[in-house]
Amino acid sequence: MPPLVSFSGLASGIDSEALIDATIEARKAALITPKEDKIQEIQDTNQSLNDLKDLLLELKDLADEFREVNGSILSKIGSSSDETVASATADSTASNVSTTITVNTIAKTATHTFDDSDITDPEDAIAPGLTDTGNNEIEYLIGTGSEQETITLTVDTDTTLYDLTDQFNTQSSLAIATVVNIGTTDSPEYRLVVQTINEGTLKGQIAAPTVGTDITGVGRFTAGTLDAATDANFNVSGINDAITRSTNSVSDVIPGVTFNISKVGTTTITVSDDADATAASVQEFVDKYNEILAFVKEQNLITKESDEEDALNVFGPLAKTSIDDSAITSIRTVFSGSIYDSGSEIKGLYDLGLTTEQDGTLEFDVDAFKSALSKEPESVKNIWYNVAEPLGALTSAGGVIDPVTRFQGLIELGVKGNDEQVKSLQTSITRAQASIDKEADLLRQRFARLEKLTSDLQSQQSALASALAGLG
Repeated sequence: MPPLVSFSGLASGIDSEALIDATIEARKAALITPKEDKIQEIQDTNQSLNDLKDLLLELKDLADEFREVNGSILSKIGSSSDETVASATADSTASNVSTTITVNTIAKTATHTFDDSDITDPEDAIAPGLTDTGNNEIEYLIGTGSEQETITLTVDTDTTLYDLTDQFNTQSSLAIATVVNIGTTDSPEYRLVVQTINEGTLKGQIAAPTVGTDITGVGRFTAGTLDAATDANFNVSGINDAITRSTNSVSDVIPGVTFNISKVGTTTITVSDDADATAASVQEFVDKYNEILAFVKEQNLITKESDEEDALNVFGPLAKTSIDDSAITSIRTVFSGSIYDSGSEIKGLYDLGLTTEQDGTLEFDVDAFKSALSKEPESVKNIWYNVAEPLGALTSAGGVIDPVTRFQGLIELGVKGNDEQVKSLQTSITRAQASIDKEADLLRQRFARLEKLTSDLQSQQSALASALAGLG
């Protein structure tokens, strides 16, 4: 049967399409719109959960820096009594100490220069009269031991100083060859200079190069000047033997301390607590925690929206989940349990100038913290260990943030569960839309039949009227 074709209301006077549209919209409002609103609500919750995860991870990373395995919250400052001899820096793993360093030699690079004084143009051939008998090479040994490399340069009748530097620099990773004019512009005197890149003998030494007899036979490169590399050599108070290092930057003698040697002499390296830097670290931690609380509070707001007839509660994205509450409760439990019983006066966060406001945020008194640090630095360190360990550690080590933020943690599982709800709702919407579309088709068919029936009746009425008129 061919489909019925209808022009809305031509016979019946009924605007059937408007009635169908109104019916469809009513069905959508009842069957689809609530599900779409629910999907948006779930997606907003997932976004807020992921934002919370990012904030918690930032707090966890800050706490991780304060854990014992990574040093401590106590920032350290290294100083030198004579910065011209050596400067010093210290990280949080360093202990407060005062050590005298006596520098005997500094580490330096090596330089070799051939003494030939008759080369006035670096682009001229350096040995035009050379006879090649197979002894026409210059060999450099750069570095020592396993780090040593061999550089071999070949000279023929056309070789220039620039050719030699190109050959050298192509082969070497430990030294650089250059052409240097030690004369003047009017009276130039060009030399081949090789200088190592690294300080110390391991990678920075140059052995006097060997020159083939074909080259020396024409009077070229018969002598040279070598300024040998040296290692840093120094004494540390309390250690009998002198210490040798291949670099002037030494970080493996005093734990947590790096000192940079500049010249021969004596200086005292001192490590002490850096109160300003330590307080800044605590402030950063407090600010991040307070940022999390502000975020959670905003995302949990429940507001009322009302019109003339109804009042509706509007829930924030996190108002219907307890994941955020669980995370905050765990963190607060850590704060309250961070007591250090071995402290004399300083035993807990309150003694460090940290107090809880009525809204749950932390208030940090920097002056009180610095006072506590000056009195009992060990107590301050251990109180923060008690905070940092559970906040910065993995789940397996007793961490309380990691179970929330890790792979397959509370947030990820919550988001996955919400995603499944969204998929189910989307499937339900698809089915509802199909049902509504089918209903719309059926309504159009019914109205089309109504229009046809009305039109047929009108035609019959017209024919009957004409017949009756003919009888008269």
